[in-house]
Amino acid sequence: MSETALEEVAVFAALAEGFLATSGVQPTVEELVMAPRYVAFMLGVRFLNDHLAGDQYFKVRNRGDNLARARQQFTLVELLESLDEKLQRVATQLVAQG
Repeated sequence: MSETALEEVAVFAALAEGFLATSGVQPTVEELVMAPRYVAFMLGVRFLNDHLAGDQYFKVRNRGDNLARARQQFTLVELLESLDEKLQRVATQLVAQG
């Protein structure tokens, strides 16, 4: 596993642990794993939509900034998808502790 992937799994574990400890919510493993992917995808769609609409909502310095942001979010979605099994294992452990 690449260093980036290891960092992403560690970040996911820390965020998920903090969420479970403080939210009072008991999500399923699937919900816990899918949430960051869903948020990244929705942000990507919003950045892309704003780019296509002429950068009306998100402030940009240069034309194309929102397109670059959208691409970054979609790349994150792909990374999270590639880490699905590892994130499932982490989430399973955290939910079982909860």
